[in-house]
Amino acid sequence: MRKFGIIISIIAGVLLLLIIALYLSVDAIARYAIRTEGSSLMGVETSVESVDLGIFRNSTTITGLSIANPKGFKRDYLLQVEDFYIESNLSKFLSSDIDIPLVRLSEMNFDLEQIDDRLNVTEVVDHVAKDVSSQDDTDNSGSVKLNIRRLEIDDITLTAEGKIVNIAGGSLTAQIPKIALADIGTESDSDQIIGQLVGVMMKILVQHIAANPIKGLSGFAISQISASVEAIPGLKQIGLGKPISEAIQGIGSGASKAIGGIGNAIDGIGNAITGNRGGKDDKKKEDKGSP
Repeated sequence: MRKFGIIISIIAGVLLLLIIALYLSVDAIARYAIRTEGSSLMGVETSVESVDLGIFRNSTTITGLSIANPKGFKRDYLLQVEDFYIESNLSKFLSSDIDIPLVRLSEMNFDLEQIDDRLNVTEVVDHVAKDVSSQDDTDNSGSVKLNIRRLEIDDITLTAEGKIVNIAGGSLTAQIPKIALADIGTESDSDQIIGQLVGVMMKILVQHIAANPIKGLSGFAISQISASVEAIPGLKQIGLGKPISEAIQGIGSGASKAIGGIGNAIDGIGNAITGNRGGKDDKKKEDKGSP
C-alpha cells in the first residue's frame, strides 16, 4: 500500500508538472502569435510582456502591449497599453459565435505625429487596411460572429506633435480619464476580424484627439485620418467607420464648439451606432410592407 501511495504521488506530481508546462507553453505561444501576427498586420513591431489566456478562469489578460511607431518618427511607440483585460477565456475564442461581456484597456499612451506629409497613425492604419483587403483574395477561413458588449478605455494620455499641431511649440498633450462604448459587433471572416477591431479602437482614439479641447489640429491631416478610417474593410458593418469619420471631419471644419468636449463626442458615437441599427431595422420593415 505504501508503494502504491508513492506511485500515485509520483504520477500526480508528473501530471501537475505537465499541466503547468502546458499552461505556460500556451501563454508563450499566444505571446509569440501576438508578436508575429500583430507585427504583420500593423507593419511595425508589436509585442506584449505577458499573456494569460485564462485556461482555468473566465478571463484573459495581456500586459505591456506595445505597437511601435513607423521609422522616422520621434517617439518609439505609437500605442502602449499597460493592462488589457478580456472577460472571456480560450474556449470562447475558438467558437464561431464569440460574445464578450467586457473588454477593458488601462493606462494607455497614444502618440500622433506628422513629419512633412507623413502621419504615423495613417501609415499604420493604411497597412492594416491593405492587409485585411489582401485576405479577400485568399480562401475563406469561415465566418465568425463577434460582439463586445462593453468596451472601456481608462487613463489615456494622448500626445500630438509636428505639422498636425498649429499651436505654439508644435505639440500638445491631453489626458482622458475614460472612454466607454457598448455593443461593438461584426460578422466577418475570422482572418479579418482582428484587423477590423484594431481599426475601430485606433479610430476611436483618433476621434478623441480631434475632439479634445486643445485647439490647433491641421485640417488637412484630419482629412487624411478620415480617409484611412474609410479604407479599412468591414468598419461600416461594425457601424463605427462612418460616424467616427464624420466626427473627425467635423472637427477639422470648425465644429469643435458644437461637440462641446470629449464626453459629448462619445455620446454622439453611441447615438450614431444606435441610429444606424435603428435605420436598418426601419428600412427592413418598410421593405416588408411595400407591395
